[in-house]
Amino acid sequence: MNAANTVETIEISQIGADAGYVCPHCGKTEHTPNAVTLAALEEGEAILRGEIPSAIFIDPAQYQTREELKTALKEAL
Repeated sequence: MNAANTVETIEISQIGADAGYVCPHCGKTEHTPNAVTLAALEEGEAILRGEIPSAIFIDPAQYQTREELKTALKEAL
């Protein structure tokens, strides 16, 4: 996950309810997201825009046994 790697590059200003902060994702004012949360949100938005490939999707319906599915999941990781 790139979120943890980009935490160091994100500059966080002192924001909070006193500064009029409103979360762009939930609209709440009583919390301030930390650097890890902000990096994860940015990475998620980049995935949605198609800039970063998303996780591999494995369709469990195509496997006959649980062992086949487990093998496919292990290979994907």
